[in-house]
Amino acid sequence: MITCQWEWMKTLFTLRTLSPKSDMEDIEQVWCALAPYESESYFLSWGWVQTWLRMLPLGTNLKLAVHFDYAGPKMAFFVGNARIRRHHILTSNAFYLNETGDPEYDQLFIEHNCVVARSDAKVDILEVLSALPPNWEELYLSGLRAESPLLLLPAPYTLRRLRQSPSPFVELDRVRKVGDYVTLLSSSTRSQIRRSYRLYAEEFGEVELDVAESESQAERFFAELVELHQRRWEQKGAAGAFANRFFHDFHRSLIHNRFETGEIQLLRVRAGRTTIGCLYNFVLGGVVYFYQSGFNYAGDNRLKPGFVTHTEAVRFNAAHGKQIYDFMGGSARYKNSLATSSRELVWAVISKPKIKFSVENWLREWKRKCRVYLDRTHARS
Repeated sequence: MITCQWEWMKTLFTLRTLSPKSDMEDIEQVWCALAPYESESYFLSWGWVQTWLRMLPLGTNLKLAVHFDYAGPKMAFFVGNARIRRHHILTSNAFYLNETGDPEYDQLFIEHNCVVARSDAKVDILEVLSALPPNWEELYLSGLRAESPLLLLPAPYTLRRLRQSPSPFVELDRVRKVGDYVTLLSSSTRSQIRRSYRLYAEEFGEVELDVAESESQAERFFAELVELHQRRWEQKGAAGAFANRFFHDFHRSLIHNRFETGEIQLLRVRAGRTTIGCLYNFVLGGVVYFYQSGFNYAGDNRLKPGFVTHTEAVRFNAAHGKQIYDFMGGSARYKNSLATSSRELVWAVISKPKIKFSVENWLREWKRKCRVYLDRTHARS
């Protein structure tokens, strides 16, 4: 048991292969010891992590890194591993923070990512890197906040930002102060929302919000959300998130395991008997994380089911004392239109100082400069 090891594991990082059957008790002990001090992320909560570990196939190449000191576990995080190939010739022994490295399983799309640590622990990226096997070449960091200490990397390592995304949110204290959330939005957005409410009422009936109050009701709302979500994406010629069987089954299991704890919020908004939209949210520490949706798009473009559904969700959560309604990462126009503030999330990769990565970076920069030169040439012609 890990408890018995704490006395002699003073400052040692240890990597342990995860097995849900043999190691779950030890993993839970470490993670929950750090959980009261975790960063604001449902993706790092024990409810999410426990379901994730149980749903992953037993052969998944995932390990747990734990830093111990005199007081017990100080910091912990998961690392996945995959051998990847880029440009048909460049290979890399890549590791992933709190992800598996397998795209099928990582479609869960972690955000507000970090390590879990005690309140007195200083999070240091060099300590994280020292916990990796000596043959590591790259570490992928997904969905970190822009101010994360994990992005403060000294030489000789290289950090490359793969993308940066806004993460809009609504400050629910502001909603409570003004009384009507819609007044905080732009005149154009206010107009579209109010017109949608009026048109829905005229054609179908008054807009109403249904909140799942039991697991069985949550499962029904979730099934309706999946149907609406998949229909919309299939009409666009895309697969839709729930076409991934692991993704679908994971969330059904999460709802089953965590609904009674209050961590799962499933909402349905109706106009009369006609469903406008369904939302699947997570709730942790006063923050409501909007995760997935399904909207009923009618032929009338003046109807904005997403605007109306989120408006009802924001009003409900403001009325119930929540602090933040987080739209999470993405540059979708509706998120910015409905938010009152925003922060940035970063996806990045850390590389060892290797010649192959230096050459790759040089070629990447050369390609960028060529593109800029051609764009300027075309603009002058």
